[in-house]
Amino acid sequence: MASIPVYTLVLSALCLATLLYIKFIKTNARRGVYGTMIILILLLSVCAYCIMLIDTNPLMDEVKDVFLGKLIIEETQGFPIDRYNLRYRNDAELLSEELSIVRLFTIHNFREGYIWARYTHYRQYAERQLSGSYRVTTKWRIEKVDRKWRIVEIHERP
Repeated sequence: MASIPVYTLVLSALCLATLLYIKFIKTNARRGVYGTMIILILLLSVCAYCIMLIDTNPLMDEVKDVFLGKLIIEETQGFPIDRYNLRYRNDAELLSEELSIVRLFTIHNFREGYIWARYTHYRQYAERQLSGSYRVTTKWRIEKVDRKWRIVEIHERP
């Protein structure tokens, strides 16, 4: 039996709650009961989304470590995340580095899913050389392998 993804259940609950609220908003006697039910469903949906975000926090930390070169190249070789490992240049000339990653949206069913993020990454080298990326929007397809999230595909805007 195929399991229904969590986000499908959350969206279905939100749609049902909205329809119920619209249908019964004109009934003054029932407004309190249905309003409370709507608020409860919305609260549960927000809690489910927060759990999805918290569950992928270690993956976001790993991406930051790869960008900043805290993981050795051998750990990322052969994986899509290796494209963010920029340690192929002479780091002796590196003066400063700045990284900002913002997770825009996460949706998954605790086995596979997607993360949309935006990152800005600057590296300043000697002699006023500057390289980097500014506000790059990316979509990562993620899968859970051995209780650890892994990026299996990366899609970025050109």
